[in-house]
Amino acid sequence: QRAERVGRWIGRAVEAVGPLAGLPAEMNTMVQAIVETISTELFGQRAHRAGLAWWAALDVAPMGDGYDHLTALAMDFRDEAVKRTRAERHLLAALLADIADYYGPLRTANAVPRPLLLLDNVHTAPGAKFLDLLLTAHHDAATARRTMRPVVVTTALRESGGTAPDTRTMRGPGWRDVRPAAKEDWLLPVRLAALELDDILYMFGTESPPPGITQSILRLSAGRAAAVHALVHAVIGQLRTGGTVSPAALLDTPAAGRPETPVHALLLERLLPDATARGRLTYYAPALDDGAAHRLSGAFPPGDAGAVPVQQAKSHLRDHHWEQRAWPGLDGPFVGHHALRVLLLHALRDLTGRAAGAGDWRDIHRQLRAHYDPQELGPGAYTHDNRYLHHSLALGESDVVVRTLHRRFAQGDALAWLAAVNLVCAAPHPPPSLPPSSEDASPCPACAAEGGPVPVHQAIELLVRNLWRQSAPQAVPDASSIDSIGLQLLTLSQYSDPAPQEIFYRAYARWPQQLRDWTQAPDLLT
Repeated sequence: QRAERVGRWIGRAVEAVGPLAGLPAEMNTMVQAIVETISTELFGQRAHRAGLAWWAALDVAPMGDGYDHLTALAMDFRDEAVKRTRAERHLLAALLADIADYYGPLRTANAVPRPLLLLDNVHTAPGAKFLDLLLTAHHDAATARRTMRPVVVTTALRESGGTAPDTRTMRGPGWRDVRPAAKEDWLLPVRLAALELDDILYMFGTESPPPGITQSILRLSAGRAAAVHALVHAVIGQLRTGGTVSPAALLDTPAAGRPETPVHALLLERLLPDATARGRLTYYAPALDDGAAHRLSGAFPPGDAGAVPVQQAKSHLRDHHWEQRAWPGLDGPFVGHHALRVLLLHALRDLTGRAAGAGDWRDIHRQLRAHYDPQELGPGAYTHDNRYLHHSLALGESDVVVRTLHRRFAQGDALAWLAAVNLVCAAPHPPPSLPPSSEDASPCPACAAEGGPVPVHQAIELLVRNLWRQSAPQAVPDASSIDSIGLQLLTLSQYSDPAPQEIFYRAYARWPQQLRDWTQAPDLLT
């Protein structure tokens, strides 16, 4: 009768447990489920006497048997602060004790692998709270007497700082038998290693991917397993239906199971499930810094009524732990994760290219380059910022780029000049529907100073054209383009003074090989 009364009381307590103010809804749900399990398992007809004895030995109530302690536990859940946390900690201790009891001496004697617990998303508020409680229980259970403890694998999105070993390079068992001083020392941080070419090739199974596809998938996915999976299965779907797929068209390949959706759109839906954030980041992706994104936010995305859309977009990237890697010489770009930026720019190119004349693409890059032309010198000038030239190339206006670079070449700072080329040629390629730019009749001051067109101007023009083409995200190494890039760098070395000549010659020796190894601007090293 007593057990029945306590069981009914526990049932009423379950209803009173949640929701409690200040506690995430997920945690309330979890607590209710645990308490319901206790009421069923411990107060049913098959009461667990060993379990009651375990609770009786726990310091939950000042005195009494197991039922009294469980009653005190239920009462603690009514508290919103210290007692609630203590009750949750006791439940986690009970979980570990139940696992150890199930494992038992027979499994220990037979060296059965330890139980494995998998906890996902411990970077979230409920996940972090649960992990902290579990660590406390785990630490408290690690007494001098050897206690069976499960293996716990958690996943979290967070910055590792690049110092932790990854899942490929970690050596040793990673298991601690000696109780550390602090509970946090039980954790062994391990970075999830990116997939490599062999992994991607293995995923194709019996299918043979077309030339360049495997390397393109690696570049476009940054080795993220979910992105690789989507791209591989999109290619397999095409191959099995008799279709063809090339690196240049990879991102536009229909997604597996969703033939009406290009795979790049599917990837963005999964990587950025919030439609508002996805729309903003698509339009802000070309921006090379925060100020440029602010300039765009006045008109893009169309119809966005957000009060602080740029700050909200930045917060979304930060809160979802998107790595921000700055380009050489810049604090940006605004979207610093290379693979994500490539997908966003491709989506913007696709979106703006549907309209005749690709007007939005033109307006976006004109606004962006105007951000770096505060004196309103216009395209006819030849003293522009590298970022201005970057957006000019994105508009297909290569004349101002070549003219400015030719004038700078005469100044003799080869390292700065090559850094400018690296940044400028990382410009996104415009949609096919963007009309070709009109011929710029502005004279080249460097050519005029030398009495007419010279080999240097032609070398710069060919270098920019071929390096920009080779730096398109879906481009594969092209021997003729790479050979031309090397030849132009050699020409520039020949027409340089001794000090810059050495630097241009070094670029001539190194850049072509880097391009053959699938490196692109802005990451070419001199």
